[in-house]
Amino acid sequence: MDKGRSDWPERDAFLALIGSGLRRERHRLDWSQRKLAEVAGVDQSLVSRLENGIAPGIRYERFIRILWALGWPVTRRDSERAGWWEPPPLRPPWHGT
Repeated sequence: MDKGRSDWPERDAFLALIGSGLRRERHRLDWSQRKLAEVAGVDQSLVSRLENGIAPGIRYERFIRILWALGWPVTRRDSERAGWWEPPPLRPPWHGT
């Protein structure tokens, strides 16, 4: 079995789909993995593992931070679970209009 893979092909396919979406959005922003990690406040290795579909144990809060950094909508409940008192704006200030 590959490192990080499981006997759950459905989960592996789901993680691969999420990873490809994250990579596509990061490329659209012309960001490196390091830049995304810096903005999200996570390790670059986590971004890499997510993009390669091998991060089944990612903490929810870190995943939300990555989504927020990419400008994807994050709900108040998600923000509170990630440790923010107020939800972040739908588009972070570093994104253009």
